[in-house]
Amino acid sequence: MERHQINIVEWVWKLYGEGSVIEAADPKLCGEFDEKQVECLMIVGLWCALPDYIMRPSIQQAIQVLNFKVPVPVLPSKLPVATYLASAVSFSKFSDDNSTYQSVPFTSGYSEMRERQRKRRERERTAKETREMRERTTKETRERVDRGEAERV
Repeated sequence: MERHQINIVEWVWKLYGEGSVIEAADPKLCGEFDEKQVECLMIVGLWCALPDYIMRPSIQQAIQVLNFKVPVPVLPSKLPVATYLASAVSFSKFSDDNSTYQSVPFTSGYSEMRERQRKRRERERTAKETREMRERTTKETRERVDRGEAERV
């Protein structure tokens, strides 16, 4: 009997694109599972397997989704293909007959996702800085109160 090897990420992503990601659940479970949880788990797994590491979630993001604290991400219906380019503006390509050389503008299926990821990271950085500033202010105020230097309102 010949065994066929299959890439699990490609297989699950295909099912995801068809709207039937739940079919990737282990048959040994005999359908005895919470479909919402399994669907969430599968989608988070695909999110973590994105070819571009910049687009992958942080562990905190993944856990928030798995705990249903934030919505499940909407991923592309097809597994994105990793693109490695020498230049972010353009890359060069030979024509079919390999005699001419042309510059092709950089396009990415990730551009929208990258921008959302960049904005999210900026918001997280701002929130962290705000928290740290509040903690420093609170600590400084407590120290002044302890020294009897605090102003009364």
